[in-house]
Amino acid sequence: ERLKILLRAAGQRNVNLVLMPDGMDRRKSNTTRFYRDTDQITWMLEFKIKPQENNGFLNLRTRLQESHSLSRGFQNLIADGPRNAPTRQLLKGFTAETELLFF
Repeated sequence: ERLKILLRAAGQRNVNLVLMPDGMDRRKSNTTRFYRDTDQITWMLEFKIKPQENNGFLNLRTRLQESHSLSRGFQNLIADGPRNAPTRQLLKGFTAETELLFF
């Protein structure tokens, strides 16, 4: 029922939301939610940052209300504060040539 409500809310916003099949880890870890009381979707964003010099990715996750910009989601991850210190430390190793890929 919760997912049907989320799909309907996304459709009303002209968003084609596609869900992963039941049992998949990505579906289990997705905490995107629709809140009826505020009529808002809070999205789970995953930023994948790929350094040029290796094949791995740095995965950064945050939640973002639909009324906020995508850039604000990234700012949430790197804002000053003790909660974001590990993320900022990881990002220090990246150079200007780092690609920011959105999935």
